[in-house]
Amino acid sequence: MIKLLIVSDSLRVGGIQRSLENLLNVIDYQKYEVTLFLFHYEAEYINKINKNVKVLSGNILLSIANTTSLEARKKGRLYFVIRKIFALFCLVLGSNLVYKFMNLFETKKVGYDVAISFSNNIDNRSVYFGSNKFVLEKTKANRKITWLHVDYKEMNLNNVLNRREYEKFDSIVHVSYAVEKSFLAYFPEMKNRSKVIYNAVPVSQIERLSEEINVKKSAHFTIVSVGRLDENKSPLSYIHVARYLKEMKIDFHWTIIGDGPKKTELLINIEESQLSENITFLGEVKNPYPYMKNADLFVSASKSESFGLAIAEALALETPVVVRYFPAIEELVTNNINGIISYGGDDSLADCVFSILDDTRMLASIKSNAKLLINSDLVIKQFENLMIIDS
Repeated sequence: MIKLLIVSDSLRVGGIQRSLENLLNVIDYQKYEVTLFLFHYEAEYINKINKNVKVLSGNILLSIANTTSLEARKKGRLYFVIRKIFALFCLVLGSNLVYKFMNLFETKKVGYDVAISFSNNIDNRSVYFGSNKFVLEKTKANRKITWLHVDYKEMNLNNVLNRREYEKFDSIVHVSYAVEKSFLAYFPEMKNRSKVIYNAVPVSQIERLSEEINVKKSAHFTIVSVGRLDENKSPLSYIHVARYLKEMKIDFHWTIIGDGPKKTELLINIEESQLSENITFLGEVKNPYPYMKNADLFVSASKSESFGLAIAEALALETPVVVRYFPAIEELVTNNINGIISYGGDDSLADCVFSILDDTRMLASIKSNAKLLINSDLVIKQFENLMIIDS
């Protein structure tokens, strides 16, 4: 049995976290003894993952640093202030130095065949940092592997620190070929250590969860969007599209699921655009799948994605998608077959959504082909091969 240690910042709501949850829920625990080390751990996380996983939590410094501002505020003023101080130190001194200090209070994790860093750095001024550093400096394993979940160029990650870290890993896993291509443009010498393994999409589990809540089918054409409300996910684009649909006299209803820094601005725009009757904002929802399954269309306005997990999940539920272009999307969506790709800005996205609503023949064709193109069994096989090769 392979002893596997996986290191990540947390299991809060987010794309990387959900991909980790999915992986932990499809691993064969007759082959792997899995320990999950989280910088920040909450009791509610335990229900998200397989009961065979042993969970370890970081010291108090790592835990505080890896809470969000909102989480820290809920824990009290002192907790919030300390978290702000850590963020300031990262900004002024650099995250690498701050995490080196926090790691001094953490015991070395030993006795593993494989250690995986599942979270990648954002930059050396961000408090969200340190998974790679922890695996390299605070674990002892026969092989060390890192996962890359972002477009290296788009995130402006090309720096001396990241190069120094990636050079030390035995394997670098990219969640799409687009992510690998972006990375190898900077590090062609690491090609032999680079692997592509798509995010696991546990279709049967998602289908089961989609039946947990009875979502009443609307008489309107129903649209759903799921994702973090931040600049990259571009949630205000939904308002632009919705205004256009209303101008075109389309009878629709749009459900938006998610939370983040753009929440307040989004709600103000919904009200000011007089779209309250057309858009329902649900905020953060633990199980969005019933809404995704019962929608006529899933819309994503993300400017950049390494994989597009929510899009993949919508397709797994056979819901047609309209998405904004980013390099990895063509690995999930074949344009005008299982979805529509918008290659422009908000006007283009609006035109694409309108076209599928206005053309019943196109909608029927895309709906009949709305399927996930990625073979989940193959993803698991690739993961297992990586463990065998590196064990």
